[in-house]
Amino acid sequence: MFGIKASPSNHQSLLLHKEVITLFHEFGHNLQHLLTDVETLGVSGVNGIPWDAIEIASQLMENYCWHPESIKLISKHYLTGEKLPEIIINNLSKMRYYQSSLFILRQLEFSLFDLNIHLLSNFKEYKKDIVIKIFEKEDMRLDITVIYGLTH
Repeated sequence: MFGIKASPSNHQSLLLHKEVITLFHEFGHNLQHLLTDVETLGVSGVNGIPWDAIEIASQLMENYCWHPESIKLISKHYLTGEKLPEIIINNLSKMRYYQSSLFILRQLEFSLFDLNIHLLSNFKEYKKDIVIKIFEKEDMRLDITVIYGLTH
C-alpha cells in the first residue's frame, strides 16, 4: 500500500508520525472502495467521485492523526506500553502547520504551470519541450527544495 521501512530482524516495525498519517490517508481511500453501494464498476468506489473531491475521505482520516485524543489511542511505547507524554502530543499539534506556507507556495507553482499549459496558443509547436518552454517563457521556476509530508 505504501512504503514502510522494514524493521531489523526480531524487532517490531515502528512507524513515524508521517507514516501513520500516510496509513490513515490510504485507509480513507480504501474506505471509499469498501463502503461503496454501487454495483457498476465504472462508478463504484473512487471511480464515481469527481477528481476535485477524491481526497476528501483520505484527508478526513488524516485529521485523526492530529487530534490529541486519537494520538493517545493509537500510540504507546513499544516496550513499556507507556502512553505518549502530553508534551509530545502538544508539540505535534503545534507543528502541524509549521511551514505550511511552503506547501501553499508549491501548490501555486503547480497551478501556474497548469495554467500555462492550457493557455499556450500554439501547443503543437512546444510538444516535445513543453515543460522547459513554459519555465523559460514565464521564468517562473521557484527555488523550492523537497517538501516533506505532502500527500498525493
